[in-house]
Amino acid sequence: MTHPLNVVREFATDADYRADPGFNFSTIKAAIGGSMSDLRHTLDNPPVWKPSPAMQLGTLVHEMCLEPASVWVDKYAYTEETDRRRKAYKEDKAEAEAAGKVLLSVDMKYKADGIVDACFRNPYFRGAMAADNVSTEVGMACTPMPVLLPGYRIKGKYDVLTDDSIMIDLKTTSEPLDIDSLSRQIVNRNYHVQQALYWHILRLVRPELAEHPTHMAWMFARTEGALDTVYVVADDEMVAHAEA
Repeated sequence: MTHPLNVVREFATDADYRADPGFNFSTIKAAIGGSMSDLRHTLDNPPVWKPSPAMQLGTLVHEMCLEPASVWVDKYAYTEETDRRRKAYKEDKAEAEAAGKVLLSVDMKYKADGIVDACFRNPYFRGAMAADNVSTEVGMACTPMPVLLPGYRIKGKYDVLTDDSIMIDLKTTSEPLDIDSLSRQIVNRNYHVQQALYWHILRLVRPELAEHPTHMAWMFARTEGALDTVYVVADDEMVAHAEA
């Protein structure tokens, strides 16, 4: 079925979300701080991102937390061989590629295991994930955004979403999880703007949720040193700053 671009939409599959021509926040944030013409140029010429090892680890942690059933079945494999010149590594790589999987090192797999365990030890994250009305990796899109980005189709994927409008964005970071560091990360990386944008999309796609209190939060998981986690809820002042 073809969906015209002037409709709001919730996607049934990840493939549908990726195929939609809307712009995600990774593209939009590249132009934040510039002029409207800068933004339009970036949207019309989206940057190409090459994932770093840190980004790859973050993606793995996301998928292990939010879509655990498919991680090792459909998407990833790992090898204990560290020398890429050896036969064992080449065989593992060929087997993974034949299955359409990404081959990871066993060290990354074990590190991700520890981070995921830390996430589920956090009572707030664990409670949200155990809720009867929870959904994960929910893709949505809408156009136009009359206030934010008039005329452009915007899409977003919600890490954790419940029917009473709790939104949780899972973030991995190598930085300390003290209040000063977290405040800098949220503002400097425009995480608060992302949450505000996603809330605008959510209100258009699921207008019934606008009647509920908004609970926008981040689940920060540290990837270096002690594998700590912190659950941060955006207050009214931060939401107002983001929307401005």
